[in-house]
Order: sequence, then structure tokens, then C-alpha cells
Amino acid sequence: MPELMYLSIPSRMKHLGSEIEKFARDKGYAGWNPLKNLPYEDFEGNPDFGRARTIDLCCMMVEKFPVFGLFGISDGTMQEFNYALSANRQIRVWKEKDAEWEKFYNYLIEEQRRKIDKAISRQ
Repeated sequence: MPELMYLSIPSRMKHLGSEIEKFARDKGYAGWNPLKNLPYEDFEGNPDFGRARTIDLCCMMVEKFPVFGLFGISDGTMQEFNYALSANRQIRVWKEKDAEWEKFYNYLIEEQRRKIDKAISRQ
């Protein structure tokens, strides 16, 4: 039986959603993609719902999955990542899926960089 995984994907990588879902499936995970399951028009892009509530909802969903998969870096995925750390989720990181990983990684503050490096070293 596949393990359940929350797929943390930056919005800029939405076009890779199906590819990332298949990648996770091939690794033995049943992935839940928030970009697919929480349509932008209904959630983040809806002024009556908004970004902050969408991130809160994503973090609530992180709580439902024992494994957190980080596939790219953005402000939103870092909020999800920090929540997954605080919720003691098993964290898997596939930085090779994000063509701009190094660019965004270099913008992170040192504390965030240490947290990601620690998660990668546990794989």
C-alpha cells in the first residue's frame, strides 16, 4: 500500500504537477497536490478567500499526510515546510525537480537553509 504524501510544489511549477504526481507514485507514494485540489480561482486568487487562508488550509492538509514531499522553493512551500517540521512529518526533498532551486535557495535566510540541508541529510 502506498504511503500518503503531501506534494509541496511552487505555483510557478504548476505545469509540472502531473509529472510530479507520477514521480511520487513511482516512488511508492500516493500524492496529494494542492495546486490541483485547491484551484487558484476558488482559493488563493479569490479575494473572498485569499492567499493567507489558502496557506492555512494547505498546512491543515499537511497535518493529514505522514510524509511531506518538497519539490521546489517558494514563500508558500517554505511555510508548508516549516509547518511539516513542526508537525514532525517525515520530509522528503527532491530539489532536482525545480530548475530554479539554486536561485531560490540562495535567497533563503541561513536558518531556512540549515533546516532544508538537515532534511536532505536524513534521506
